[in-house]
Amino acid sequence: MIHVDETDPVGEIEPPFSYRDVTIKRNTDVNEFFEMLSEIGRGKFGTVYLCREKSTGLELAAKLVSVNRRDERRNVEREVEVMRRLRHPRLIQLYDAYEWGKYMCVVLELITGGELFERVIDEDFVLTERACTVFMRQICEGIEFVHRQNILHLDMKPENILCLTKSGNRIKIIDFGLARFYDPEKKLQVLFGTPEFVAPEVVNFDQIGYGTDMWSIGVICYVLLSGLSPFMGETDIETMANVTVAKYDFDDEAFNEISDDAKDFIQKLLVKDKESRPSATECLHHRWLVKRTQVKRDKPRPQPSPKQELDVAKDNLRLFVERWSEHPNSPYVFDNQAHEIIYLLNGNYERSSMGGCSPSPRSSLSSSPDIIFDEDDLEPPPLRDPTPLTQRYNPVERRASDSSCFLHKKQDVLVRKNLAEEIKKLSDHLFMLSTMSTDLVNNNSFKEFDKNFTETKNASKDEKKLQNGFKTESRTSITNTVTNGDATKAERKVFT
Repeated sequence: MIHVDETDPVGEIEPPFSYRDVTIKRNTDVNEFFEMLSEIGRGKFGTVYLCREKSTGLELAAKLVSVNRRDERRNVEREVEVMRRLRHPRLIQLYDAYEWGKYMCVVLELITGGELFERVIDEDFVLTERACTVFMRQICEGIEFVHRQNILHLDMKPENILCLTKSGNRIKIIDFGLARFYDPEKKLQVLFGTPEFVAPEVVNFDQIGYGTDMWSIGVICYVLLSGLSPFMGETDIETMANVTVAKYDFDDEAFNEISDDAKDFIQKLLVKDKESRPSATECLHHRWLVKRTQVKRDKPRPQPSPKQELDVAKDNLRLFVERWSEHPNSPYVFDNQAHEIIYLLNGNYERSSMGGCSPSPRSSLSSSPDIIFDEDDLEPPPLRDPTPLTQRYNPVERRASDSSCFLHKKQDVLVRKNLAEEIKKLSDHLFMLSTMSTDLVNNNSFKEFDKNFTETKNASKDEKKLQNGFKTESRTSITNTVTNGDATKAERKVFT
């Protein structure tokens, strides 16, 4: 039986190659140096192959990306520049990079242990809270190093955490395709991410920071311990509305087996104000994550045994992984002409464990990682023409478990109206963003937009007082809320 080693890893398993100061080899075909053996993953931003270096026989993962446009080329160049700075045992390592014609290839360390969540739901794996602390500690160690390099990951989610081997307890964080260099002195805003794991400031198009990654880590921890997604709605639009409210609970039976320290760890991360969230370094000093020999309780409190197997969480996790497997990549973009959210279909999508790289975020807010604003780049780049691929978004069941799909409690009218208002404001916000490429012609117009949106949020402060009664398990169908509520007008067809 595979039982995760609940002790901290001793020593580090280094990659099968020493650190390499990689520069992109221009006008050089990767096939001259590597033999492509088989395809191991395919996504929106590229195809990943198992490859073998001809000169050494070393097996690696090669992500091949078509770069027909300048922004696509710039994205790969940025990813390479980011990864050159990330030499750490908790992070996937860069081996080489090539550019020739309309293609670029990033060669990466091959990781064979599979995705963390797929691993822990295996029948031969015993999932305990203490095992979760070992995983979460390593995640925080990796992000701590990333943030020390003034880099934001911006796509932290379960599929981007891989096990180094099939039997050990070491993990690696992968996929830096959406990562950004971060200067705290400059205002940085982005419009991409995965709705279930994205922070409120991303949905609200507010300034982001190190706390943006920490929110995602909090959601990952919640899911790992319970198998439930704290903000999941019936549709991605409702999920984003739930994120902006930032309300969740520990009422599910899965949390009956979870310690107060673990819940406190999550509560400190899942707060709406990003400045109030602990840093990765502070998380590593939290009572739940410090090594057991360091914890000294003045008055020991009765806690669920960390060695107790989390049966309910494991069952929920199986449903969570199954749901993610059934719903492939579905990026959203803004259609400036129709002023509505477009759902892009990728009919050739094939999901499999990347073994070293996950080239695209599933169900992301943007189809392009270039939907980004900072003080040096006030006008967003042009979006792809989505017309040939557009289709109305049909709500699909995306909950973590059947028990959370339905309304179990009678919802108060004010609570329902509050959620409808949050969705309405989110719709208005997304509409405003869809016109920014033409409205933001100079710095003054950008500041005016930021000022107007801030005033809009402040004007609704009294309405937000109603949110205290909101419970995540008491969410109603967005269809009923929108069509029956007076707050939302018929012309907001984004929800149909």
